[in-house]
Amino acid sequence: MLRLETKRGCPYRCSFCSHRDLLKNQVFKHPLEKVFQEISFITEKKVKRVNILDPVFNTGKDPITIMQEINRVNSVTLFTLQSRFENIKGELGHQFLELCSSGNYHLEFGLQTINKPEAENINRKNNRSQIDEAFERLKNFNISYEVSLIYGLPGQTPESFQRSIDYVKNKGCKTVKAYPLMLLRGTELYDEKLKWNLKEEVIGEFNIPVVVSSNSFSHKDWDKMHEIATLLTPHERH
Repeated sequence: MLRLETKRGCPYRCSFCSHRDLLKNQVFKHPLEKVFQEISFITEKKVKRVNILDPVFNTGKDPITIMQEINRVNSVTLFTLQSRFENIKGELGHQFLELCSSGNYHLEFGLQTINKPEAENINRKNNRSQIDEAFERLKNFNISYEVSLIYGLPGQTPESFQRSIDYVKNKGCKTVKAYPLMLLRGTELYDEKLKWNLKEEVIGEFNIPVVVSSNSFSHKDWDKMHEIATLLTPHERH
């Protein structure tokens, strides 16, 4: 497995995320010629899997051009793409899905939450109607995909976390994953710890602090959410 970038940065302003340029909110694109050279090298070596690290791959027209080149030269490599539901719309969205279905791709959608108050608390601009439409469009294509959520968000409860899971499953998604909220230095949410009374604790083998309680959920509530998340993908959790 290899990792590849076609651009760095993110145009969106989710307060928990450090992928975007925190000073100017710019996205820095690699030249297409460079990206094509790397794709050619990777596919010639018959690498089994390439994770494209762009925080949101499917923004603008360049992803279409890149995928056309991938499909032209690739036969065995699986490319995973971090994608956004709201961008699967219009002609570009249709081209994106067609290229996915005719190539070798796995899409990873970071939805985080479907509950509007929680989304607003992290400055996540989810468009429910566009997300609903994207799920319907995915049903028409034979494309491998998964959806990830976050637990430990400000304003969240075990019940609201379960609602997000139920929503995704009811839309037909077979693979739902959930990850604990981490407070990353330099992000707006890191600076809002006192506002939401976010408490951290080092959990797991990697010694990474995660949020385990807040104004809306206790540590016991977090344990319940953690158990729910573990049951989603037991083979990937410890």
